Amino acid sequence: MNKRGGFSLLEILVALVVMSVGTLAIINWMPLALRTKTNLEKRTKALFLAQEKTEEIKSEAIANFNQDFNQTSEAIWPSPYNTFRWTASDDGGSNIKVISVTVWEIEDADNKITFDTKVAQR
Repeated sequence: MNKRGGFSLLEILVALVVMSVGTLAIINWMPLALRTKTNLEKRTKALFLAQEKTEEIKSEAIANFNQDFNQTSEAIWPSPYNTFRWTASDDGGSNIKVISVTVWEIEDADNKITFDTKVAQR
């Protein structure tokens, strides 16, 4: 009887099958992970842009409280954010304005980010 250590052909085949199944599972999840990453990047950019525009309008509102900040048409940012659109509105309140900025990407208009803030007259 041969007592040398090593792997039998059956053990090697079983190991290859297990590794193949694991590799296929990982490969099947990769497109989903890439789509999720892309969507999260777009949402993060939209959130950043909404916050930036809200702060811009808020500083204008503090300087000139009686100004109307409604922007109902789809405004465009310069490149590299030119695929995003935004609208802004205020409630026209007398002492406190509620400013709402909505941002979305052209390709995904159903997935909007809205950023609301309040500005008090000083």
